[in-house]
Amino acid sequence: MDESSKGLTLGAFLEPEGRDAPLMCVRVPARAELVSAARAIAGLTLKAHGVAPAVVVAAELIVSEVATNVVFHNKWDLDPVIVLIMSKAGSVLRIEAVDSEPAIPKIRELTADSESGRGLQIVQAVSDRWGVDLIPPDGKVVWCELVAWPDETDQR
Repeated sequence: MDESSKGLTLGAFLEPEGRDAPLMCVRVPARAELVSAARAIAGLTLKAHGVAPAVVVAAELIVSEVATNVVFHNKWDLDPVIVLIMSKAGSVLRIEAVDSEPAIPKIRELTADSESGRGLQIVQAVSDRWGVDLIPPDGKVVWCELVAWPDETDQR
């Protein structure tokens, strides 16, 4: 890995019985220069699991947006980290971004000259569903789901 990739931690899981099948877990320091590395790892993981190219592009975009949100909005931690998790349940790909910022992200009203604030609008447009779960006492999971394996039964 090059100098900009230092700090990435990859994880592997065994599939828990009766739960989503984990595909990837990566712990990334919330630094702008590592967002592209997280996106690339997500793309490579999905390609290795036979996901269609259009879905890979959509998932890479989602990973970029949720990771960027953590980079720019996490004011709670002095050294913020993003944990990105991708898992499979039937035909559905679930992407989760876990961070320690307690603020709930919201879709904002934008004007034509707004320079930022489109990340969650993009996530909403690209995914089939999305949401936020709180992790007490501080933190949250921003998650989204999209159909990645349409030939498999949906077990949601």
